[in-house]
Amino acid sequence: MRDSQKKKFILNVLFLLAVALCLYVFFRCALCWLLPFVLGLAIAFCLKPATEWIARVTRMRRKPSAICAAVLFYTLLGALIWLLSTFLFGQFATLAQQLPDFFLYEILPLVERINRWSLSLFSRYSPEISEPVRQLQDGVIAFFQELTSAIPMFLAQWVAGLAGKIPYFFMAAIFTVVSSVFLCIDYQTVVSFLFHQLPESWRPVVLEVKNFMVSSLFSMGRAYCYILLFTFLEIFAGLWLLRVPSALVIAAIIAFLDILPLIGSGGILIPWALLELLRGGYPLGVGLLILYGIVTVVRNAIEPKLVGQEIGLHPLATITAMFLGLNLAGFGGMLTAPLAVLLIKHLNEEGIITLYRP
Repeated sequence: MRDSQKKKFILNVLFLLAVALCLYVFFRCALCWLLPFVLGLAIAFCLKPATEWIARVTRMRRKPSAICAAVLFYTLLGALIWLLSTFLFGQFATLAQQLPDFFLYEILPLVERINRWSLSLFSRYSPEISEPVRQLQDGVIAFFQELTSAIPMFLAQWVAGLAGKIPYFFMAAIFTVVSSVFLCIDYQTVVSFLFHQLPESWRPVVLEVKNFMVSSLFSMGRAYCYILLFTFLEIFAGLWLLRVPSALVIAAIIAFLDILPLIGSGGILIPWALLELLRGGYPLGVGLLILYGIVTVVRNAIEPKLVGQEIGLHPLATITAMFLGLNLAGFGGMLTAPLAVLLIKHLNEEGIITLYRP
């Protein structure tokens, strides 16, 4: 490698490290302060096609068209939030009423039955430790009894803490709505002002990165929508075959949780299956374990392939980037690592940076 090539390679690496550091500092420090305005800019960008379509169809100027697009968007969003919050509040209230009874009449008898079985087993084969085991079992039963009585208090404290944050969320929502409306009206002016604050040598690179990332984010979002839909259909079919009541709602909740790596479908299906096995519901318990195995295998098989096809990465590179991102930055890192690899690949192919030979 020639000296000029080495120098260019080192400068490219330093440039990428500087960009990564700036993004890290922005997302860790400044984003929480600027979040309403960042969300407003993102909403204004998403409403740009709708604003242009309304202006073209109605022959209105940009300002009233932008206001109409924003009003329509927030009307639909408010209706959706209202319906979801009403449904979730009803489900939460039902859960809060049923959870103490569930612990009292389902979990506690199950624990007592397991304790009696284990105590008889120790008394038969190891009488000398049966007394410590009995004391331990009494402690476990007392713990579950205290937990049953503490659940309503915990839920009340959680709701009170959430209610205390409502003023902050309300003010942040107001700032987001107002900033998005003003940004919709003066979108070109604001974007042009921000763009002209960059050094001239950076502008073509930033424009290229913006155009490429927008298309890549759309493709990645479409891939995860496919995965979510496929997982939902799998779980719904399995629960329907197992004759589980409310299979549609349960499948939707588990499919959404399956996107989150710290919870996943196993966070619901495995405890549910173990509880059914301990209660004696062997067909449902075994069926849930089989369903979890199928969902996990299919998800791990199709996710790298679908995401890789949508964003243009090889499945091996996609799964490697996702694993590294998950270990470095958690769930957000798992989602953004393939995009970062794809961006580096695109910039290298366009000759903007030179890190490797195509």
